[in-house]
Amino acid sequence: MPSVIFAIVLGLSQSGPTVENSPSRTSAASEAVEVSATPASLTERIVKKAVAPDAYLMQLEPLRTVNSRDLEEFRRWFYAQIPQLPDQKTAKRFLEKFPTSESFSASGFKKLLRLTSNPRRRIWSIDKPDNASTLSASKQLIRSASAPDRDGRYQDRLLFDPASGKAVRDTYNRLVMLDPSILSVGRPYGRSSQTSASLVRAMPAEEITSNVERLNEAPSAVQYAYDGPIDHVPMEGASRAQAFTDLAQIAASWDHPAAPCLAISFAGYALWHIVRAANPMSTAQILDSEVLQRTQFLYAWRAFLTSGGYLAPLESKRSTASRISENMRLFVERRLLVLYGRTPTELGSDEARTLNNVHTAFSKVPESGTFTSALASEVARQAAADLPELTTTVRKLACGRLFSDGFRVKHPSKIRMADYDALVCKESTQAQTALDALLHRMVDRAIAAIQRYDQVIGPQLQNGIQSRPELITRLLRHQLQSLQRDASHRDTWEDTIPTSSGTADTVRSVAWPITQGSVLSILTLWFWWVIRRPFPPMERVITTEDATATSKNESGTSA
Repeated sequence: MPSVIFAIVLGLSQSGPTVENSPSRTSAASEAVEVSATPASLTERIVKKAVAPDAYLMQLEPLRTVNSRDLEEFRRWFYAQIPQLPDQKTAKRFLEKFPTSESFSASGFKKLLRLTSNPRRRIWSIDKPDNASTLSASKQLIRSASAPDRDGRYQDRLLFDPASGKAVRDTYNRLVMLDPSILSVGRPYGRSSQTSASLVRAMPAEEITSNVERLNEAPSAVQYAYDGPIDHVPMEGASRAQAFTDLAQIAASWDHPAAPCLAISFAGYALWHIVRAANPMSTAQILDSEVLQRTQFLYAWRAFLTSGGYLAPLESKRSTASRISENMRLFVERRLLVLYGRTPTELGSDEARTLNNVHTAFSKVPESGTFTSALASEVARQAAADLPELTTTVRKLACGRLFSDGFRVKHPSKIRMADYDALVCKESTQAQTALDALLHRMVDRAIAAIQRYDQVIGPQLQNGIQSRPELITRLLRHQLQSLQRDASHRDTWEDTIPTSSGTADTVRSVAWPITQGSVLSILTLWFWWVIRRPFPPMERVITTEDATATSKNESGTSA
């Protein structure tokens, strides 16, 4: 019976409830409000609002439909440029991975770009044509900007068996990830596995730390070392935006009728990252100090129940923290979807003044070199300034279960007002107004960044690029370095013996059983001492039948 009780308590503490929502404040009016927005359509609305008909990117006309043969020709043309590069060291490293043009197939291109390895996913403009039903520069750009949400290009970066198409497991029954460092910010599969691609580092990461006060000051500047074998925290949004911008410029220099359509598609993929950079929730690994404190409490409680992971699997702190942070991000996303399913509120004078400052700041981003990466980092830096206020507002509104590991916010295909209401347990008009103002500011920040991107990159795509070798060299050098880093992380992770078969991220802490054993030994010795210590003798009076009374004198004393 004690073992059954222990298993029940451990199960509840380890995973928590898995229900999506529990009854909360909802009303008939809320139930009636339906919102057609999804993460993909939300991105499309932002891009559509940002790009005017006379924008530079809208002038890439006429566009010709791209088919599968065009994609193959582009890969062959791209491959033919590499042996002629001035940087022969980079060219040699590439050719070692892809010795022939046949080896640089669609799957090889996805491998170079570090996209999904799931054979069931086909990626637009890589192994699947990406064409709107009615082809125009506007529709193609808007459609492409939402492609990562639709084709799952950053999800399921696992090792798959080419024969069966199933994910490979190692000798410990663990899924083999192409880059195990994604466990610092999400899960190895599903939508959470693309978190590393959507996060944008607002500023250079400082030293590894666990200082809670540092997190209160600047969460976007702090990188946390948890109890996993890999300290690296992947926040790749800026570099991936730059990679697709480089591809757009390379495609624009291709002398082919399909080049304009490919160029605008690649530019749209870069915009997806810029929109994500405008979200304060995308600028930090751990959103606030309370996430870290809650993680430490849950870890200590579970470590106590599992004796440091020796009695049952013990999840690492980073897995717990990433799930709590993900819930907060999805809460904000759900409110965004609700807002953009209705008429957005007007910005006040303070917000308008802030937006003007944003435009001014983006104009200072250097136009040469890795402009897109610098732009995304600057957008994230300004968004990070809103992160403390945003997390505080979310905590004023959201139900407590949102911050409990085990509760999951799901992704319904249609969002109703009630879906957001189900996550709100604290009535606060002031907090709700503050949250909406922050979200509108976020959208305006994204619009300003997209317009700045159009001003700089649009004319380059129109006029063609003369520095094609430099662009290809920069793209290859960065991607090859990233692939090498992924392999290093994978080797480190595979050399680590797991504490439980089939689990991706569990740990053991020998300090817990030692501490528990020491405490138990002290208590045992104390209890033994209590029951074994000598007691003072007790006086006893023994009476027998033949005992005679002692004679006493008149004074009462014995004779």
